[in-house]
Amino acid sequence: MGSTGKCGWRSTAASRSTTSARRGKRARIPSSRVPRSSVRTTTPPRSRRCARRLPDSDVRPGYDAYLFDLDGTLVDTAPDIMAGLNVTLTEYGHGAVDEARTRDWVGRGVGPLIRLALRHHGQPEPPPDVTDGMIERFRDYYARHIADRGGPYPGVREALDGLHGRAALGVVTNKPGRLTGLLLDALDLSGYFGVVVAGDTLPVAKPAPDPALHACETLGVEARRALFVGDSTTDVACARAAGCDVVCVSYGYRAGARPEDLGADRIVDSLTALI
Repeated sequence: MGSTGKCGWRSTAASRSTTSARRGKRARIPSSRVPRSSVRTTTPPRSRRCARRLPDSDVRPGYDAYLFDLDGTLVDTAPDIMAGLNVTLTEYGHGAVDEARTRDWVGRGVGPLIRLALRHHGQPEPPPDVTDGMIERFRDYYARHIADRGGPYPGVREALDGLHGRAALGVVTNKPGRLTGLLLDALDLSGYFGVVVAGDTLPVAKPAPDPALHACETLGVEARRALFVGDSTTDVACARAAGCDVVCVSYGYRAGARPEDLGADRIVDSLTALI
């Protein structure tokens, strides 16, 4: 096994020679330079020294697996989530919310989404039966209109095409399994991934490390040989706890946080920076 730096990033030479024992022998993965305009070093206190140690030329060291968050990383789901949320709110006697506010709420799960919307309308502690009813109504509408407005971010298909076949790919999301499957199928993305870990696949979801570890085990890859790609502190916490390196996208749903404050090893403006 090749050498690994303090942050878990591997040198170019190490990544060229390292293979996954469980996946067997496969083609070597070349490493090439990422344009500085596409990749930025993050500088939160806990990771600043690690980020400075790695030259930009080693941003793509050839991992054995890439694990992707879904909402806000692969797919811009906010427009369709907003539509479902507003239909639900209106039917329960509340006003609609705008897309900017919805984007701040996305990524925490359907329950928190509904509760945040109700809190916004002056109901900080709604009765459980009301919340449960709204959750079911939202899921029903959203499932039937899951990809009417949103879609993959620019560069996502190109990146998946470039990575597919040279590394194992997986999705690790807090989205319910049924909705995750519907979305991936609707956008013709399912075929890229060898594993999909949804919010209800395991007893716990992100930020616990279990979803990332389960994905790695299913793919037959050690966590330290996997790169987690997300858009939030939830993704970073999951990746760190699992022992994966982590990259965050500069777009996505961060509840107002700056990309540089998420604690990732690198920030990328497009997933094409990974290929």
